Amino acid sequence: MRFLERLHERNEYYIASHHPLRETILNQTGVRESLRMQFLNRVWNAANRLLGGSDPWEPT
Repeated sequence: MRFLERLHERNEYYIASHHPLRETILNQTGVRESLRMQFLNRVWNAANRLLGGSDPWEPT
């Protein structure tokens, strides 16, 4: 889950800095931080179900 935490931190940085990706991130993941974290968790869980296996995928 370290990967998700880092992705969440990166997204929050872009949102706070008014980076051009800000609007895209907000539109695709939600306007509140709690909604954005829920979105990331839903996508992560869906990917793990799709890939199958007993061990969740971790980036190297």
